[in-house]
Amino acid sequence: MMPCIFAICNAFATGAWFEVAGLVLNHGQMPPDNMAPNPTDEILRCQRYYYKFAGGAGLPSFANSTTALLTYVQLPVPMRVANPALEFTPLQWSARGNGTNIALTAAPAIDAGATRAAPNMIRLTTALTGLVSNQTYMLYCPNNVAHAAFDAEI
Repeated sequence: MMPCIFAICNAFATGAWFEVAGLVLNHGQMPPDNMAPNPTDEILRCQRYYYKFAGGAGLPSFANSTTALLTYVQLPVPMRVANPALEFTPLQWSARGNGTNIALTAAPAIDAGATRAAPNMIRLTTALTGLVSNQTYMLYCPNNVAHAAFDAEI
């Protein structure tokens, strides 16, 4: 990057002086104030506060009993708080697996007491009946209208 000089006094006679103003020299990782931020970094900063996921997709899950489905959600970055609020539209979701499709009637709960495998993972526990213990399921949403999101806003 070339340094920019915004104002120069044009008096170059013997004994004269000149003034330089607005000189910017950058070194290292610090971008100048007039450079646009990196969009990837900005979205990661935002996702510390709000992360929407899974509309039109499935989340691998495991039935640890006949009434509880565990789902681990990996986040792109750790949330600002350990236990963010969960926004969820349960009537659009189902648990698929073991030849069954079980509709959700209530939203999963964030398992606040769960030991996290990593700071950017959250475990959800969904109460359902009709599960087969020790079987894998897919917590599934068939469309892009319904969604789930973690909200850690101030």
